[in-house]
Amino acid sequence: MLRTLALLLIETLPLFGLILVISFRLFDRLLGIQFSDAHSEWENQGCPSGYFWSPPGSQKLSMQNRGHLFSQWFYHAPTWVRGSQKALRLYSWFRLLTWLEIIVGVPIMFAFVILRVSIVDFGLTKLFGFSVLRP
Repeated sequence: MLRTLALLLIETLPLFGLILVISFRLFDRLLGIQFSDAHSEWENQGCPSGYFWSPPGSQKLSMQNRGHLFSQWFYHAPTWVRGSQKALRLYSWFRLLTWLEIIVGVPIMFAFVILRVSIVDFGLTKLFGFSVLRP
């Protein structure tokens, strides 16, 4: 079972990474639309920067603050999104990819936890041929 979990983890981790990068790029593109089409709202949010793109005059956000804005946009569509077909299409893709992150990411987290507990509690001796915790 542990071997299967390890293989599952190895196979799904690149997919998760790809989905994550694409959703970050979509966030940046939405931020670009907000910057150009709803500039005053962008300023009201504190002139945020993206993950890979920073508008002129933007404030570098901490990962926590950027993640908070990312979550806000995931749960509630900003009003300016409805004003543009392009923004609406990008927002739909942004939400879809973020859902895929959750769907792929949650099993990965469980696999990490199960593997870590299994290795630390039961398998160190088998894995390394000697106990790394006890002399």
